[in-house]
Amino acid sequence: MHFTYVEGDTVALLRGSQSNLIDQVRYYAAGPSHATPFEVFAMLNPLLGWRIFHREDFIARCEKFAATGDESFESFEAIFGSSRDDVAQVVSLEQTPPDGNVPTNIIVFDGDRVAGVWIGTPRSFVNRVSTKADEDGRHFTDLHYSELWDEGLESMVRPGFAIEAPAIVPAADSVFIRTPHLDADEEICPPTGKTFDVDVYCDTSPPKEGEVSDTIAIVAPPTQDEFEIEAFLSPGVGLSVIGPTSQRFTARRSKDESEHARFQIVVKEPPGTGHVDINAYFFYEGRPCGRVTRSLPASSASGASSTFNGRIKVAAGMEPADLIISVTKQSGSEGCYQVKLTSPHLDADAIGEAGIWDMDSDARDYVKSIFDAFIQTPKADGNRLATLIGAGRKLFDATPDNFKKVYERLAQANVLDTMLIVSDDPYVPWELMVPRGSKEDVAAGKTRDPIGVTHAIGRWITDEHFSPAQRLEFKSPLVVAPDYTGTGIKPLACSPAESAYLQGRFNAQTSVPATYAQVRNALSQSEPDLFHFIGHGSSSLTNILKQQQLLLENNDVITPLNLDGETGIAAAFARRTPFVFLNACEVGQQTLAFGGTMGFVTTFIRLYARGVIAPLWSVSDSVAHNVAQMMYDGAVPHGQEAVPVAEILRQIRAHAYQGATAGVDSYVAYCFHGDPKFVMSCPTNKPAPVAAANPSGQTAQPVQPVP
Repeated sequence: MHFTYVEGDTVALLRGSQSNLIDQVRYYAAGPSHATPFEVFAMLNPLLGWRIFHREDFIARCEKFAATGDESFESFEAIFGSSRDDVAQVVSLEQTPPDGNVPTNIIVFDGDRVAGVWIGTPRSFVNRVSTKADEDGRHFTDLHYSELWDEGLESMVRPGFAIEAPAIVPAADSVFIRTPHLDADEEICPPTGKTFDVDVYCDTSPPKEGEVSDTIAIVAPPTQDEFEIEAFLSPGVGLSVIGPTSQRFTARRSKDESEHARFQIVVKEPPGTGHVDINAYFFYEGRPCGRVTRSLPASSASGASSTFNGRIKVAAGMEPADLIISVTKQSGSEGCYQVKLTSPHLDADAIGEAGIWDMDSDARDYVKSIFDAFIQTPKADGNRLATLIGAGRKLFDATPDNFKKVYERLAQANVLDTMLIVSDDPYVPWELMVPRGSKEDVAAGKTRDPIGVTHAIGRWITDEHFSPAQRLEFKSPLVVAPDYTGTGIKPLACSPAESAYLQGRFNAQTSVPATYAQVRNALSQSEPDLFHFIGHGSSSLTNILKQQQLLLENNDVITPLNLDGETGIAAAFARRTPFVFLNACEVGQQTLAFGGTMGFVTTFIRLYARGVIAPLWSVSDSVAHNVAQMMYDGAVPHGQEAVPVAEILRQIRAHAYQGATAGVDSYVAYCFHGDPKFVMSCPTNKPAPVAAANPSGQTAQPVQPVP
């Protein structure tokens, strides 16, 4: 089979049977085209995704496999890192002539069976990037593509026969990948009062001893050479940066190593443990794109071993939010966070340095007490609304001064439409915060709306520093709506109508019966790109094994722990990266567990969900159905331009503060975890039926945008 070189990341994909792949691998190891530099892709397992091997590493693996003379499962898995099930093989293409025409007969694949051949450009969204080392110390890079391939040439060919290449194959965006580093001029933490320098940069080498890195990976046109990256330094407890905590440096495709950003650190007090961590967070065009941590021992003891587990971080040209708030926990602290702000409307000098937010145990207990007050049967009364507003004002007052200053400056300039909050803190309900008005406004009876009503807000809670996606076209939605008859659990009267609505609008599949086994099979086998749950949920802040539950039929439950442990679900989510809507009580909360946040939202994000909607407290059945219909009607309208999900939820929250539904806090319970500019579309989208009724009996429509 003949394949051709094309500029950029255009690829040719060979789909074959298990034994056919082995034939290709052996021929590739001994093939005549090694003189031309290229990389080989192999989809070894659907759970691992599209893997890139560097040429020398791949050839070495092929030769090692051929030398064993053993085609057993164990031998293949040991050498290539996966089984031979559902395999494919891809070669990177280069060298397009100036006129764009595709040459032929440059690389030849051989085999003894008919195989499917595909040539075209992959979509630019890469879900995950990771670099690892094999047992011999050689490093290779994994690129995990989360979406289907774009349309291209596809045909069936026989071994030894050339395929008919298209006249022109467009070049795809390529992924700019660099490893972030943090070099310190001291091997151990100096004594109190001493200073030392650290250099932050990125290059093509693997992580160094003592570093823990997430890859910097930026999807951009192959012609883009320069990338201006911002580095934000966050030292551990006892250390302080002298001067600015943020600096910019330039990285280039044409150079293996970027410029360096140098910071000076002073030791204010000795580390409380045997080591101290220094963190550097990286931003590209205002969006998080990577990080590196270096551990300095407090004595001559050896540093921490390095690991490398990153994901795709950001695509060039993605429109940033008007305000990006990064809340990162300070290493070694109980509840101390650094709050870094970024805005396309303000330069670094206008924003200022990062602020410190000391979220001690009292603050956590205070936020928890707010949730406890609302995890009750919803009631529409003035006292409840006043409590909601009063709590929101206290929450806003507690934020660091740098946030309040920048927020007010952007709000007064009328440029603050969207906010993205990337936070290690699992407690703060940002959407409920209410800024205080001036004395004159208060005297005149003027009030300010909560920021979740004034602005479209997206949250992103993750232990890894990467940005959420901004777009999804879903074609395979799945609805799970348990029937609680006979379980002792109160049935949800609006559940059948909500399920029918989603089936009617988007041809959604349903999981019936909604038992654990049935739901597990539906999530893993149907590979949904939108998952909508209608049912009861619960949270416990004391029992880690019962922290959060989705209640199913037969008294089965789904928890974040067993969800994270289902390999089939993980594989399906990694391939499809779905949108998740949990229309169940109390499952939007996150709690601290094992050094990070734990809950359904975080678990779905770690399973590569593009966005998650869930309520923070108990919600009324009728309002929950109303919210779901308003959300989909607005976010996926029929025959009209889609509206960002965060903007629709902003409008929905206003129902809790305005009009006949003021005080119905179910409307404000819903939080969106994703990019505030995230939009959805569906090719099978049908006209929306008549809007549902709200608790007052009136037809509820999204409110007009707040000025």
